[in-house]
Amino acid sequence: MHLRGDTCRRQNVSEESAMRLCTFCHQPLTDSLSCRLGRGPICRLNSKTGNVMRPDLFARACYDYSIVDGVVCIVDHDRGCSVTTDAAKIISDLIADGIDLLIRPVIYLDTEGTWDMLAVRNDRFAGFCSVNERDRDAAIKKGKALFARPDLRAVSQLP
Repeated sequence: MHLRGDTCRRQNVSEESAMRLCTFCHQPLTDSLSCRLGRGPICRLNSKTGNVMRPDLFARACYDYSIVDGVVCIVDHDRGCSVTTDAAKIISDLIADGIDLLIRPVIYLDTEGTWDMLAVRNDRFAGFCSVNERDRDAAIKKGKALFARPDLRAVSQLP
């Protein structure tokens, strides 16, 4: 699993050794408690004393992704902007991480708990496809079927 976004990002490393950044100061988190809480010890202490740096609500989407059965599965963590709003940059992130989107469909779990698909053409975000599933495995199956049909890869085009 890879956690991405300006407010929390894991570098492109293995799932077990992925690094996460503090949601307040954006410094690397180095212990498991800090990773679980999303804040380092200094920012936790500052929050108790009232000296809190607020996270930027207009920052990049905070998300993580994993590849399951050949499908890129993104989960929106509802911090910063949404995966839906940040879709073009997320596709660029995936490509920068070395993910070949010519052979992999990309589905995402939105903040309402519904899986849908990000369409990609020529290594760029091309729109959305409705997968409309609540179960990840069902969404993977449906995403693969949609990916196999080029006419359905981008249901709604962005300007």
